Amino acid sequence: MSKSRIYSAFDQIHADEAIKNKTSNFLSEQIRIRSKSRTIVMRRFAAAAASFVLLLAGSGYFTCLMPVSAISVDVNPSLELELNRLDQVVSVTGYNEDGQQLADSLDVMFLGYQDALDAILQDEQIGQYLAGDASVYITVSGNDQTHCQNLLTAIEGCTAGNGNVYCTSATAEEASAAREAGLTVGKYREFVELQQLDPDVTSEDIRDWTMKEIRERIEELETGSESESDTRQENSGTGHRYGQNKENGGQQKGKKQNG
Repeated sequence: MSKSRIYSAFDQIHADEAIKNKTSNFLSEQIRIRSKSRTIVMRRFAAAAASFVLLLAGSGYFTCLMPVSAISVDVNPSLELELNRLDQVVSVTGYNEDGQQLADSLDVMFLGYQDALDAILQDEQIGQYLAGDASVYITVSGNDQTHCQNLLTAIEGCTAGNGNVYCTSATAEEASAAREAGLTVGKYREFVELQQLDPDVTSEDIRDWTMKEIRERIEELETGSESESDTRQENSGTGHRYGQNKENGGQQKGKKQNG
């Protein structure tokens, strides 16, 4: 074999090794790229799955804690229960000193509203009011009036055995105005009625009044207004009769003179 053929054979071997190396490097790079791409896809999938789980958890969180309706209870203790979409209690707020004391003593968080109301009506202090001639006012409010009406109907059924319990509903606007005044919506309604008769009375004045005291004051002012109206009518009527008598007297006197 000539030297030229030997060199040519060795060159061919080196060329094959170079191709093998290039091929090996190419395949390694492709595997690395695909592996990296697969890792990115998996990471993205994991992130999306985690976000979905968090979304569900967050949705459940807001469903459990977001208030959508409220029930206010007024005697002298004035307090408000806020309910979530499942009609469970998510907050208890006292609106006066007695109401705050009652709110602090209750263990009704995440109870259904009926169980929570039972716990309130069975409270010793509320029981004393119910045993007397005081009245308990329960007011339902919220944005969904149909749902509020259903709550009201159910509450009326639960409290039907208590003759001193009065149930009603209020609009979301009334509830908002009540909170601005620092009152439960039930007491706020009484306050508005009282203020129409006594413009000087403030929400602060009546915050610690019992509902009975507010009603008595309203009736007292209404009775006073009726008495004043009757007095004015009597005075107006007396003047009219006096004019008639005077006129009749003048006529009679004229007759005498003519006679």
